[in-house]
Amino acid sequence: MSTLTLSAKPQRPWQPTFKTLIPDIFGALFTALATLAIVGISPLKGKLGFVIVLILMAIATTSVISWIRKDRKAALNSTSTVLVYVAAAFVIVPLASILWEIFTKGATGVSLNIFSNDMSATASDAPLTEGGLLHAIVGTVYLVFMASIISTPIGILTALYIVEVKGRLAGIVRFFVQAMSGIPSIVAGLFIYAVWVIGLRIVITQEQELPHLRS
Repeated sequence: MSTLTLSAKPQRPWQPTFKTLIPDIFGALFTALATLAIVGISPLKGKLGFVIVLILMAIATTSVISWIRKDRKAALNSTSTVLVYVAAAFVIVPLASILWEIFTKGATGVSLNIFSNDMSATASDAPLTEGGLLHAIVGTVYLVFMASIISTPIGILTALYIVEVKGRLAGIVRFFVQAMSGIPSIVAGLFIYAVWVIGLRIVITQEQELPHLRS
């Protein structure tokens, strides 16, 4: 006896269709046209005015469409979504602009000579074809090597003290380790530069000037 099996087509209500995208398409067109009209009529001119009006119109349009479709919570959700996209754009656009400037203006100076030449006999305003990055590469290697020699034993001993020894000061040491892990390295570098480099330079300069003042 043969049995007939029917395979049901899976339902995907979350998948957008053309019918569900019609309000979004009209909303995008309305937002663009309304933004151009407001910028053309109102005193808000230029790129900044266009961006401000576009953001406000996008928030208003998406909120109204979501409110008509569902309810007030959906409208608030749409508003939050637009604000998240705007915040992401404010981060991505400057980053993309910086990367574009770096690649477009720095690509002309890329050659094999930059890894074998340094800036010892090259002026700061010389063309990109002169000089190289050898001094920076060697200095970076020195810094990484010296920092590794100093920090590796301290890190291993600190981990052994916290995990294995568990002394009376383990809690305090763990607190400082977690605090230093949360501080960006640039902040620590600026602190060291301000305290040790600038501070010691001022102290040494004052000590060198004292004998001249006394005499």
